Amino acid sequence: MADPLATLFLDPVADDYHALNAQSQQVDAGTAAVLPVVTIDMGLVPRPQGLAFDIGCFEREQSSLVAPVAEGPHAVVTYAQGALWLSGAPAGTVLEVFDAAGRAIGMMRTNSADPQWLLVPAASALYYRSMDRSGHMMLQGAVLTF
Repeated sequence: MADPLATLFLDPVADDYHALNAQSQQVDAGTAAVLPVVTIDMGLVPRPQGLAFDIGCFEREQSSLVAPVAEGPHAVVTYAQGALWLSGAPAGTVLEVFDAAGRAIGMMRTNSADPQWLLVPAASALYYRSMDRSGHMMLQGAVLTF
């Protein structure tokens, strides 16, 4: 029997049927029988992302944060749904993103301390750094996406 909707999805009331977390029972519980036909989910995320297909129209993206270095405000960078999210950084913070070859692939400047996101091209590894308004390094690290 399935768990209640609120324990499975991010916001079922608002029709957001992305998995709530990696422990949601639909994650990695599907079958590869759909592979010849279903290669991406409704958000254009390649399937499967984990050990197996997820059940439903959205695949939970897998990522890992590797070796963050924080020097200053309690800013955090995470990767989800094809975007890097910057939280806790003051307005004016610059986030730069690079691919595995060191090429710049994205940049944004925050306009508030609220969480903000930057869409990034699909890659197996992304490197980032953020600097405050005066150019001092605040955060740097890598995100593995798979």
